[in-house]
Amino acid sequence: MTYNDLVNSYRAEPREIPTSPLMKVSPKWFYVYEKGGQVFASSGREHANASRICPERRLNEDEFSMMLDLHHRRERGAPVSAEAKASINQSYWFGIFKDLSA
Repeated sequence: MTYNDLVNSYRAEPREIPTSPLMKVSPKWFYVYEKGGQVFASSGREHANASRICPERRLNEDEFSMMLDLHHRRERGAPVSAEAKASINQSYWFGIFKDLSA
């Protein structure tokens, strides 16, 4: 998976997706779309348990590789939360990776 895969997917089909919490809490829904070759997350629009994101957040391509690696390790059960805090957008990254791997 590459950052361009994200761009292409959300350019073709902008959509609302859930976060991917590991704890037994309800996921928050957020809207993901492409603008100018970048991926953005904004507040959810369609679900009652929508996230509130103000202003919209650009998911920086420079964080992509690090966050994808953390996602893979997290899926294998490794504790990555301390490292993931390097990005304020960690919840959105993990939700996007789960969405694209479904």
